[in-house]
Amino acid sequence: MLHVTDITACLQQLVGSQAPAEVPVQFPGVPLDASRLESWCEFWLTTVDDLVHRSRSTDTLFVLVDIHCFSRSSDKRAAFAIADQFREALNHLTHPLHSSQSQNQVGMLRFREATLRDMTRMADSEPRLPVQHLIVSTTGVAEEVLSP
Repeated sequence: MLHVTDITACLQQLVGSQAPAEVPVQFPGVPLDASRLESWCEFWLTTVDDLVHRSRSTDTLFVLVDIHCFSRSSDKRAAFAIADQFREALNHLTHPLHSSQSQNQVGMLRFREATLRDMTRMADSEPRLPVQHLIVSTTGVAEEVLSP
């Protein structure tokens, strides 16, 4: 059986390894004071959903991962460069899923195409440089690997 804790730990490790060294990634439950940062990212495991099991015996879960990329840089290409790095890393990725307790492989994560959305909004009430907000989203499946 697949566990969301294993999927989350695997994805956090994967996303953390793909981030540029100067760009911190905020994970759920970990505080990050972004007030003085020029750029940062947030990891969201937005959806985990059971797929219908009629035709298969293995546990299979649908996952939606969102990585929110923020930048206050005056160079608007900087935020897109960060987002592109995540998009390229996750696009069509197949990655082993390990148990966080035993470190044995328990499944595979298979992602589809990654998409990029620009959610930047200008706020008249905000005197500072506006924050550019991009979201890299990808869907995929986590599928249990049965031991022989």
